[in-house]
Amino acid sequence: STSGFVVTQLSHDATSATLQISSDCTALPNDVVLTPADQPGLPGDTLGYTVQVTNNDPTLCGATTFDLDATAPGGWSASLSAASMTLGPGDQGQTTLSVTSPMDALDGSYALSIDAYDPLESAHQASTGAIYVVDTTAPDPVGDLAASIKRKTQVQLNWSVPFDSGSGVASFDVFRDGAWIATTTTTSHTDRNTSSGQTYSYHVTAADQLGNRSGPSNLAEITVGSSGGGGKKGGGPDGGGSGRAREVCDDGIDNDDDGSIDCSDSDCRRAKACR
Repeated sequence: STSGFVVTQLSHDATSATLQISSDCTALPNDVVLTPADQPGLPGDTLGYTVQVTNNDPTLCGATTFDLDATAPGGWSASLSAASMTLGPGDQGQTTLSVTSPMDALDGSYALSIDAYDPLESAHQASTGAIYVVDTTAPDPVGDLAASIKRKTQVQLNWSVPFDSGSGVASFDVFRDGAWIATTTTTSHTDRNTSSGQTYSYHVTAADQLGNRSGPSNLAEITVGSSGGGGKKGGGPDGGGSGRAREVCDDGIDNDDDGSIDCSDSDCRRAKACR
């Protein structure tokens, strides 16, 4: 039955049987897929979705013409690059659905749908949906920007991804003393263009996938130490002498600006982390 064949015994005796083999096309439901399942856009943007239709009929069936109907919210525009497609059994076909939101569309998720059907065969009926996300809202500002010294005069910046209600945070811009210095898709940046003895103020802004940009983060100020690392008075595993910062022996940062990190630093010889 899977292939559409029907085998019927007409008669038999002790040594033979007479069989009738007939074929029939039993139509099966088709499939339709709309991708991507959701994507963001600004008001007035035209987004493209791929429509894929599969004819699941057995091989004994002939080709089928599937009509396509698209549905979008009222006041929106939805058009198909092809309004129908003819597919043989087991074949797949693709077309493009283009959807344009109105210029005054409010932020939110809007449902789209597509029907693929054969008006001559009730079994050939399938539908699916996708989402158009209108997003004009910027991410929240970064609130935990922190700066630390790395390798004498380099400044290491770290922060967390802020909340975004729409398309999601995509990148960050880094500013030093109010001037842009870098764009990154990660939550850290190392500023290598600094000078010893200078104090710097940093902030970052976040941008979502559509370019909506947050306000500035908190300010992170830091003074870059001298290249010599300062004088050292006293010693011990915690680098507790005056004149420079204390070396932490297991954080991967040159805290005391002497060019040595963690267990390679002389201040960490007696530290538990280095035994």
